[in-house]
Amino acid sequence: MLIKSLKKSRIQKSHLKTDELIKKGLSLLDGKLYKQAMIEFQNAYELEPTYASSQLQKQFDEAVAVSDHEAALSIGLILIKVNKTDYHLANTLGNCARHQKNYKQANNLYRHALKIKKNYTEAFYNLAASMGKVDKFDNEVRESLKIFEKINDFIYPEFVGDKNIVTTISEELTEKNRQLRADKMAEMEQALEEKEAEGEIHEAEKLKFEFNKLKQAKDTPSHEQVCDYFRKMIKNLEEDVSEAGKEEYHNTMYNMGIYALTKKDPDTALEAFENLKNQKVNFKYLDMFFAIAKTYLGDVKSAIEIFVEGLGAEQNNRFFNVNLGLMYRKAGNRLLSTKYLTIGASLLEKSDGLYHLSDLTRIADENLESGNLKKALKLYGIVVEETDDPNVWSSMGEIYMTQEKFEDAIQTYREILRIDPKSKHAQLQLREIHDIYRIKGEAFYRESKFKAAATFYERALRVLRDHETIKETIAVYKLMKNHQKVEELTEELEKIQQRLKEEENEKRRQEHIRSGKISLKRKDYKQAIESFEFAFRMKLDKDVFVYLATIYKALKRNEEMQLLLERWNKMVEHEDKMKLFQKQEEREKESEEEDSII
Repeated sequence: MLIKSLKKSRIQKSHLKTDELIKKGLSLLDGKLYKQAMIEFQNAYELEPTYASSQLQKQFDEAVAVSDHEAALSIGLILIKVNKTDYHLANTLGNCARHQKNYKQANNLYRHALKIKKNYTEAFYNLAASMGKVDKFDNEVRESLKIFEKINDFIYPEFVGDKNIVTTISEELTEKNRQLRADKMAEMEQALEEKEAEGEIHEAEKLKFEFNKLKQAKDTPSHEQVCDYFRKMIKNLEEDVSEAGKEEYHNTMYNMGIYALTKKDPDTALEAFENLKNQKVNFKYLDMFFAIAKTYLGDVKSAIEIFVEGLGAEQNNRFFNVNLGLMYRKAGNRLLSTKYLTIGASLLEKSDGLYHLSDLTRIADENLESGNLKKALKLYGIVVEETDDPNVWSSMGEIYMTQEKFEDAIQTYREILRIDPKSKHAQLQLREIHDIYRIKGEAFYRESKFKAAATFYERALRVLRDHETIKETIAVYKLMKNHQKVEELTEELEKIQQRLKEEENEKRRQEHIRSGKISLKRKDYKQAIESFEFAFRMKLDKDVFVYLATIYKALKRNEEMQLLLERWNKMVEHEDKMKLFQKQEEREKESEEEDSII
């Protein structure tokens, strides 16, 4: 009895110690200290594996239930050491890792689950989605791929130029075939009557059979007829040297290639595409079409390399991802096929099933024009996630301005300036937002609401560091007795004013240089000297020095030449001293900052 009691006491103490370690680990999780928490959980497991596992399982289930993925992962990685054959746990942990964007760890966990159970569907689809960095999980992945189930061929962009070119050709050839068939039937009908009149029954029966067969024939043109029609069009356009003629010639050749691929005729397709390549004509999807043609010719390896290279430059291209997925499917690589099709499905879901971003932009523009700003903004947002288009950013800015969401508008116009630093439109829009904030600041100032005034003046300054706005902001802070802000802004204002003065002086100096060059060209040396001397006195400039030296030497004005050299040497010496002084000032300032930190 005593032995049992002692044993029970030891178990209780062990449980208590294990609970303390788990509790400490959970506390560390609350503080986002996940690695340290894992150490405590590991210690608890090593102390009492069975009891610790049961307790950690409860905590793991709770973390998963509330989508605390980091906590679940920290606990679950201990549990997987115990339950090494639990493929469901490995899959769940993979999902947790993927929620944290830790795709490498997620991939390893999904592979672990598949190693245990090869036909574990959820882990397979999760692995493919993780490899493609697509945030879809378990059955969501499989559901998203249903749009590709009935697709047996590749997906092609629409024709360029005349988008209905094949329909137009087919209709024309169908009518031509119908007429030829009608003419042939008329001839046969006449021949049949003659044979019957002559009593040649056997020959008449043969004609009758052929006639009925022709009567039931379809007028739809063959693939060869359509290709021949394309070739005739191309031949007729060869001699048109106008820009419009050249464009139509290239478009027709490109369209013939696309049409040939849709009919699984790689030879005709390559005939067109190689011709375009030799003429150095670039169409967006030309390389993709070469890859598809190579696939039909059996060179799948080269085709895949072309697609992978294309995705390296444009990873969100829907045609590239979907067609590469379909290509891997044809090649029997189920995992990589699923990866790229999952990426394609995710991108298409974002763009409402549209493959071209230009189509998405067009629909967004239509929504903007019709006043559906929310929808337009959503579509524009998808476009700018994938490509830097200043026009799309501008449209987003327009919506934000209409909605008076000025902070969002500021970000869009700054994106435009990132792409095009000289964009006048973006600069003007930022100036407008600055002025809106400044006017509000002025209104609050007049009402003696200085705190609100300061808020809006600061917002204006976050948009543009306008010197007049800084002056007004200083006036507000003086009334608020905020001496630190007054000092900071006054120092900034002085620097701005100094910069503006220097810019004005530089502008005047450049005008003197231009004037000097014009006078020199006219051989008006007196005026040229006067203009260059003005410019030289304003700033040390080697080019201006050379102009003056050349003129003085040509005019044999030796005294002026000597004085010019002396002035040059003094100015260089002065500039060197100023540079040294500025370096000393910077070092002292850095030393003061370090002392203040210490």
